[in-house]
Amino acid sequence: GYFTSFQEPNSYNPNLYMFGNKILIYYSSKRKLIKLNNNGTLDNTFGTNGILDVVSTGSKTPENATLIDNNLYVRSSGNNLDNLLQKVDVSTGSITSTTNVLGINEIEDIFIGPNNKLLLKSFDGQNCRLFLVNTDGTVDTSFGINGNIIVSTFTSIKEYELSDGFVVLDNDNNIIYTLMDFN
Repeated sequence: GYFTSFQEPNSYNPNLYMFGNKILIYYSSKRKLIKLNNNGTLDNTFGTNGILDVVSTGSKTPENATLIDNNLYVRSSGNNLDNLLQKVDVSTGSITSTTNVLGINEIEDIFIGPNNKLLLKSFDGQNCRLFLVNTDGTVDTSFGINGNIIVSTFTSIKEYELSDGFVVLDNDNNIIYTLMDFN
């Protein structure tokens, strides 16, 4: 049926996930994860009255996320080459681990990867790469070359900024990468 859901004031770009008969909404702009019952009311058994504040450390800002099994993986990025990966147990509304993903230039996006791993999209100034990362934050070096593949190459940063890529898996766990050009 139709219902009016909870909306965090001044929040933009929510990510929606189904978790059993519950609805998860992650508002990266407000750093909040909200869990709703199937009738649209807040699940008060989750976080604090249905809301979990996803807090980062230092200069790192929580950005987008992806749901694998009972965990939401939130990627955060900062002004250095380290990228923070937080694992949130969506049953309880608690952050169960926080780790730095080392060796990857600024992480741009996060997707579900093959075999319940994570695909992290990164841009190094010329190449857009996908890294396969274990859920503990370590790079799976058996993937591609040293854990990554180049999915597109750009002649300038402006050309990259005028594009967007998205990743899905087919039924055989093959990675399908699409690139949109906004020029």
